[in-house]
Amino acid sequence: NGKPHKEQVEDLENDGEEGDYASDMLTDATINFIKNNPKDQPFLAVLAFYAVHTPIEAKPEDEARNKEQLKSIDFGDTPEYIEEGEGRRKMRQDDAAYAGMVENVDENVGRLLQLLKDMNIDKNTIIVFSSDHGGLSNDGNKGERHLATTNFPLKAGKGHLYEGGIRVPLFVKWSEKLQPHVDDKSIILGIDVFPTLLELAINKTVKNIDGESYASVLKGENSWEDRTVFWMSRKARPHSTGDSKMIAVRSGDYKLIQYLETKKVELYNLKEDISEEHDLSEKEPAKTAQLLKLLKDWKKEMLVPERMDVGKKNKGKKKVKNKD
Repeated sequence: NGKPHKEQVEDLENDGEEGDYASDMLTDATINFIKNNPKDQPFLAVLAFYAVHTPIEAKPEDEARNKEQLKSIDFGDTPEYIEEGEGRRKMRQDDAAYAGMVENVDENVGRLLQLLKDMNIDKNTIIVFSSDHGGLSNDGNKGERHLATTNFPLKAGKGHLYEGGIRVPLFVKWSEKLQPHVDDKSIILGIDVFPTLLELAINKTVKNIDGESYASVLKGENSWEDRTVFWMSRKARPHSTGDSKMIAVRSGDYKLIQYLETKKVELYNLKEDISEEHDLSEKEPAKTAQLLKLLKDWKKEMLVPERMDVGKKNKGKKKVKNKD
């Protein structure tokens, strides 16, 4: 929109010219890095697109095309927003600029894949595509802000520990070693990527880290559908993303969420209720108690204090030195 963003991308103005697009520039830099890498040496390239983060800005031609396409879409009786958490949740996928940003990322990923083919290294290159969290779909209680996407049928979005905030896409490609298949049951986390790449690339394992290698899952030798994993969010932003401080555990099909301030507990069977609409905490007290114990044991193992405000009451008070 021509206005400088409050968090400027380092060197973007120096490296770019008027009219350049950030995602294109990042891809250009990655392509140059790969091209200049010695042919007999391995490389690791991490490309973290700023899209589709705010500000929501697409190329004018992409936004114009999508606006025309939106005219033919009928959203029926689906409301544009519903109340959720501390704010409102967007329910329609109807933002032309946001769609343009997604399309541009897709095109740039295509450029990278084509480069690997052109260099004849595509079959021996491991490619991982994922996201850090769900889309921003709640505007919080500070006031209505621009919401560009929805995670429907998943509940909530960025900042929340509901599925709309933590369930993200994950694509892994290695033509020479991995057979194409879809696994929608195994429970994988972002922290698992590092140990997985180590095992796939150099057959090494690292101990005493949080993540685990899912190389066996990728090879179709194993399934992680019964895995138990944890999340904790102590820095909620009810003013801007509508979320609250909470902790969650997923064990197999079941997921339990506990609000840290109110101690409210919710239990869901994700196999039957991916939208997390039916709280089973009262109907299944035994399962609720089982997952609460898992949370308690995990917090004890991770040295998580029950109270998060320890030390705040004495903040600002002068310390009295012992004169003896």
